[in-house]
Parts: sequence; structure tokens; C-alpha cells
Amino acid sequence: MGKNSIRNILKRVIAILVSILVTIYQVDAFAIIGNSMRTITYKQLTDEQKKNMDYWDKANFFQLDEDILKELSTYELFEIVSYYPMNYVLFWYDTPVDGIIEVSNIYNGLEELLNREDLVSVLYNDYIHRNIPKKTQGKYTIKESDGCISITCNEDIALKNDMSIIVRDYIEEVVFSIEKYSCMLSDNEKEEIILKLTENIKAKGRSDLFDCYASSYLYNFIQSEKSNAWGKILNEKSVDYYYDDNGQYKYVYVKTPHGNNVKCKKYTFNHYNSTIVNCEMLSNNPDIVLVNNGYSHNNCHAYAWAYRNDIVMEDPARYISDGSYQVCSLQNSALAYWGSHSARVYNATYSSNYGLDPIITSKMGMGGSVLRGPMRQLGYMPSNAVYYRTYC
Repeated sequence: MGKNSIRNILKRVIAILVSILVTIYQVDAFAIIGNSMRTITYKQLTDEQKKNMDYWDKANFFQLDEDILKELSTYELFEIVSYYPMNYVLFWYDTPVDGIIEVSNIYNGLEELLNREDLVSVLYNDYIHRNIPKKTQGKYTIKESDGCISITCNEDIALKNDMSIIVRDYIEEVVFSIEKYSCMLSDNEKEEIILKLTENIKAKGRSDLFDCYASSYLYNFIQSEKSNAWGKILNEKSVDYYYDDNGQYKYVYVKTPHGNNVKCKKYTFNHYNSTIVNCEMLSNNPDIVLVNNGYSHNNCHAYAWAYRNDIVMEDPARYISDGSYQVCSLQNSALAYWGSHSARVYNATYSSNYGLDPIITSKMGMGGSVLRGPMRQLGYMPSNAVYYRTYC
């Protein structure tokens, strides 16, 4: 038997073993990732070590070995991606598509998944046959103290499993909404997805896993894109939605300190964001504090510039152009502005092992929470921010 034949047989054996590991140990993808490429897994890090790893350190640590990536089937890879320890970042952006793009930029597992030729068929089959559970696997305890919230789960594995279900649903609905992927679906498959989608919406409304919130990004996307093929099928099927006025908004105006109007959107429906996502984030980031779960239709600019949690502000430039806020040095209560993101400085002199690393209070996109922590832990560089304060 030649060397190439032996090599091919060994590869197949390894692939089968990996497949078995994924099936048996899918509740602990940390161990799969760790045993295949690391001697110390992220799960074993102490709180102090977790504090010493910033956003980019953690992202680099959890890259998958390239050889293993190629050996995994698309379904196996999807399983592992759903347990990625930084999946909470998916929810830190104003749209799910933006979240997918960011995580695929920092995590090669999702990047590889999105490039698989059979991605759509794998996700379609998983979506059609997967049901939304009514109960969470973990038991969650929420406590409030000193203006902050702690969320803990009785079992780490249960938390990972609950988070995985949320992430799978999230990734599938986002992928189905993207034209380069949805065009691979037949009309019959789209019909099946829509029927399952409406079933899932009702199930989420009864599910502790989704905080009993009947929601669907894909449905909202279809409703906002009236002319696309999805909308045509939806109308033909006469599918009714299961909660009123979601995605509907009216324009409102807030005033700068100098009295000028800033146009914002106020949505009819504004709910708290996911308890489980926040629990996962806190368990992996002991240096970050949860101020509150954050509302679904509120973004960083509205929270930072207008102190509002019930509106969406797309552009805060008027606060600067009318002189209400002026450039200042880094200081407590200053507004840190990165263009696409805004936050309030809570502790301007805090230092981490990276040097000066100011603590900010920030609403992490429409999908995220209000968090307080070092800039680098939240994915922002102090040197890239411009600082403002008002003298009004």
C-alpha cells in the first residue's frame, strides 16, 4: 500500500473520530477546540487570566486549527461554531448581518462556515427539523446590586447548550436573509422555511430560552423587503405574524444642549435583550459589568448623547456641529466617539496590562446590553476615540 493511500486512510479515520467527538461532546466545544490545538483551554483560565486577555487576545486564542477546519463536515463545523465562546459579540451590533460580519472577521470557524458550498442546504435541513424548546437547560439567577446586574447559571454546560440554540437560530435566519445564500433555495424550500419560521415565532413567545419574546429577524427582513422573492412567497401563503407593530416606528426629535433638533426613530415595540446572551458574556468577561440588559430598539448614540434608552439615533453629528459638544482631553464623563460607536467615559485613568485602558459605559448596538468595562475588553481602542464634553 502506498504512502498516499495510508495518508488518506488516516485522514478518514481522524475525520470519523472528530465527528464522534462532536456528537458526544458537543455540549463542550471548548474541550474539542482545546484538545485539538491547545494545551490549556479557555475554559480552564482563571478570572485573572480572563481579565488579562482583551477582545483581540480572546479572538486570537479561539482560532481553529486549519487542518481540523478542513476535516470537519459543514454540519460538524456549524455545531462547533454555535459553541464559540465569543458568540455574544454577534449581538453587539445594530443589525444581525453586521454581527455576523464582525464575528466572521475575528473567528476563522465562522469565516470557513460561510464559505462552505453546502452551507445553505445544511442550515436549511437543521432549521426545518429543529424545534424551539420551551424551557432552558440551565437555571438562571438574576441579582441587582449597586446599579448593576449579575446573571449566573447553575451549570456551565447548560449555559453553553442554551446559548448554542440561540446562536444556531440567529445564524440560520441571518444567512437566509442574505441574497447570495437565499438565491440557492428553491421556492419550495423557501415556503418550508416560512412555515417553520412562523411556527418558531409562536414557540419563542412561549420559550424561556428566548425570554418569551416572539421574534424573528428573517420575518422582519422579509417584511421590510416587499419586492424580493421572500416577500412574494410570504404574501401568497397569507402568513400572519404573531405580535403587533414590531418593526414599526415613528420619527421623533431630541434636542442638543443648544436647542437644535436631532432626528431619531422611536419603535412601537422595545423589549429587553437576551438574559442568556448576557450570562454567557459575563461568564467569559469578569472585568465587564452589566448595567442593564439593554433594549432592542435603542443604540449606542442615543444612549450616550441623549441619555435615552427608547430611541435609535443614527447620526449624532449635530451635537458636534452646533457646538453643544467640543473636543476635550480624556476625562471622566467625557463622551468617547469612534464614528460608528459612542460611549461615556466612566474611569479615565484605569490601566490594564496594556497600559491606559479607560473604563466606559456603552450600549452595545441595538442587539446588545449596556455594559461597563475597559475599552479594549469591549473591542475599542482608546487611541482611536475622539473625546467630547459639553460646556452648556
